[in-house]
Amino acid sequence: MAAASSRSKRRRIHDNVEKALLAIAQDSTHSATPTDVTGYVDGKTVLHENDLVQYSAPSPSTSADAIGILPTDYSSSNGGVYADDQDVAEIFSSNECSDDSDELNDDCLADDIAHWFKECSIPQVHLGSLLTILKKYHPSLPKDPRTLLETVREVSVKDMGGGGSYHHLGVKKVLQNMWNRGLLRLPADNQQLLLQVNMDGLQLFKSSGYQFWPILGSVVNALYKHVFEIGLYGGYKKPADIAEFLCDFVSETKQLEDDGITLGGVTYSFAIHSIVCDAPARSYIKCVKPHNSYSSCERCTEVGKWVSGRVTFPTTDKPLRTDHSFRNMTDEDHHVGKSPLTALSIDMITQFPLDEMHLVYLGVVRRLIIYWLRGPIEYQSRLPGRAVQTLSKHLLCLQQHICNDFARKPRSLAEVDRWKATEFRLFLLYLGPIILNGVLPVEHYRHFLLLHVAIYCLTSSRLCSSHIDYAQKLLLRFVGEAPSLYGAEFVVYNVHSLIHICDDARIYKRLQDVNAFKYECHMKKLKKLVHHPQNPLKQAVKRILEKQNVAQASDKHDSSSNRGDSIVGQHEHSSGPICSSVLCVKQFSKLFVKSFQVVLNRKNNCVMFANGDIGLVCNIVQNHNGEIFVLYEQFKKITSFFDYPCQSEDLGYCFKASHLDHTLFAANAATIATKCLCLPHEKDVFVVMPLCHVN
Repeated sequence: MAAASSRSKRRRIHDNVEKALLAIAQDSTHSATPTDVTGYVDGKTVLHENDLVQYSAPSPSTSADAIGILPTDYSSSNGGVYADDQDVAEIFSSNECSDDSDELNDDCLADDIAHWFKECSIPQVHLGSLLTILKKYHPSLPKDPRTLLETVREVSVKDMGGGGSYHHLGVKKVLQNMWNRGLLRLPADNQQLLLQVNMDGLQLFKSSGYQFWPILGSVVNALYKHVFEIGLYGGYKKPADIAEFLCDFVSETKQLEDDGITLGGVTYSFAIHSIVCDAPARSYIKCVKPHNSYSSCERCTEVGKWVSGRVTFPTTDKPLRTDHSFRNMTDEDHHVGKSPLTALSIDMITQFPLDEMHLVYLGVVRRLIIYWLRGPIEYQSRLPGRAVQTLSKHLLCLQQHICNDFARKPRSLAEVDRWKATEFRLFLLYLGPIILNGVLPVEHYRHFLLLHVAIYCLTSSRLCSSHIDYAQKLLLRFVGEAPSLYGAEFVVYNVHSLIHICDDARIYKRLQDVNAFKYECHMKKLKKLVHHPQNPLKQAVKRILEKQNVAQASDKHDSSSNRGDSIVGQHEHSSGPICSSVLCVKQFSKLFVKSFQVVLNRKNNCVMFANGDIGLVCNIVQNHNGEIFVLYEQFKKITSFFDYPCQSEDLGYCFKASHLDHTLFAANAATIATKCLCLPHEKDVFVVMPLCHVN
């Protein structure tokens, strides 16, 4: 028989006490009650017959406490003794209220556990073990983790040709769920929802060919940008029929384009902003030739040439493709079929931006470094072993100076085959101009600077709008000079496509907004949803649905804390230094401003102000009006680090900073323009690079 709950036991006690009081009030005869229950057998209290004595019945005015029904030390929850005239029902009613409070606390505990499970990707078996322990002390907690997480019993998947399966989560359903959870908010004056879409393959296991092909989305004009799943395919190869794979997504998107979407009682128009994929995925969903084919360029009609075992694209002046020519399949050699995405109201050329993560960092920059390490000898691009060791030593020495805005620290060139895209980005935008100076041959170094300056301009929100034409000239020169420095075989699909990425920057304002970094990060989370090889697709879908049900309050808190326009000081201290020009009330060691954080250490305290001053923050203080100021030491001498293809200080970055004035200056935190990477160069001389890759 199942044990009764604590609430049921209290109700039974309550009923028994009321019956006893009623019997005592009606009975005027003498009864026996124990006066001593001090007999023990094996350590247990027992009642002996000789312990019963006679006593007189109490008068009606005698309290329950006086007749021994409730002991005199029976205390309320606040430590006080119950009043003599307090009704027993009120006593147990107060206990019920206390019990409700306990259950409310248990509900909060359950939400916290569910949020912890979601954020830390805890296996369900471990969550079940934790619940088994906690249930002893919190009986209202569920025993099974599936109850806590509201796991669906069965997930419906659609079998597809080629042996795979697909589950469509739905654009509308997911967006409405995010709105209800506080994860999706649009600006008050905005009446349109713009969806960015990503598709790519994800290998799940090293010992198996099973893979996911998720359809991911992100609302680009939302206040808080979160990546979410729209659909998920699983199989041992990519979907055999692209029309079948995209059928549900295309049909739902067409309906949303016609009807809009209602969120919070407001109907918003709906449109696809862009579809961000790497080159193989783009060719797959657009049904065009892959990137290693002769007519593979997605932006122009250039036909490749076979050079040294690969297809190259030597010219840069061929006619551009248009949406009209694509839909009419004017260039038959470019197409392999009709894409199902042509049914949507999108431009099949411009709304498929060239992803800088795969094209620039994993493509061109990686190719450059490989040529420096293992390139053809006849073009004198390969570096001697001692030069490679010097570069690796510089990279390792700079690890301790890299600020927290970079997910990875630089590694040796010996591990370049295992570098991630963020490491190649760090090398191109920040470290390369410094460590390659004096190591690479002059021609190769100046050629590298062409790419560095162009991509920095296209990535920076400050420079992109005003320097797109300049960046395009630099990229055209970079591609044009590459064959003479590295050979004709160097100009493959990725290198050739550099001449077209400026078109994306003109449309989307900067390349940072149309790259795949956030989607690749989300891919890692998807991979962690699968814990064993049995039914991986159903496992992942169940975990996704669980995460849509848990920790709503925590999600709201997290999303509200991500506002990039707030200035917040954290971690109070009293160590100084302070400045007489600011009457400080509080001091902080960390400052959140404009989507980055300033910390009082040498890696994270270099900033540039709106007036162009560069300084090292020594303290963060708040005055009595609540305004936050930074106290900093200023570099008095700022010069250009390089002078080709232009003076670096003319673009407002890559400075040689020296003559640090140890006098404390004070500035309002709102005047900070950006955080900077400050790297040692010579004695008392630093190279300062304003960060351009942060939002």
